[in-house]
Amino acid sequence: MDYSSSGSRRGVRPRRVAVIGVGNPLFGDDGAGYCLVKALISCGASGPDFKALDRIGPGDLSILDGYDYAIFIDAYPARQSSGQGLAVIEFDSSRLDELEAATSISMLDPHGIGPLELVVLARSAGVFSGSGVVVAVPAYNLEFASGLSRPTRESLLKALEAIVERLRGLSQAIHVDRECVSRWINDNCERPLID
Repeated sequence: MDYSSSGSRRGVRPRRVAVIGVGNPLFGDDGAGYCLVKALISCGASGPDFKALDRIGPGDLSILDGYDYAIFIDAYPARQSSGQGLAVIEFDSSRLDELEAATSISMLDPHGIGPLELVVLARSAGVFSGSGVVVAVPAYNLEFASGLSRPTRESLLKALEAIVERLRGLSQAIHVDRECVSRWINDNCERPLID
């Protein structure tokens, strides 16, 4: 099935959108976001810009430069019995409190940060003043040298649907073959994804 949504409204400046998959593919479900974006790229998805990062550090500010809207896909630890599912967390960098931003920056680990910490840094550096969402995918297995668990692979298809819906709401075009993405994830992400 081909998902598509069509473009911008008359007289409205199109927004530049980045879809950023984050996660270390060597640590099981932590690589969920990375795997989904690699699948989108491999299946020829078009529309927004797609970026796959195995980790985020303060030096990655430039990935947000020039964008109005960012969609991050990242994993969060889930308990097996909790029944937790996909979460979509909205953010608006213009609503960041200066004191909150300064406090957050002072507490950052210089070797690794999360998507929202990157947004705080990018806003403070004047690189990004947009908004966006984090599509949080539940992670059940974070063991080294393992691939994505079945529940996390299934959650990635729900994450794709959430991304498509978000882009439609922004009047942004996206074209993606869902069957290709599903097949690519199952063929490539069941084991550690090594480029």
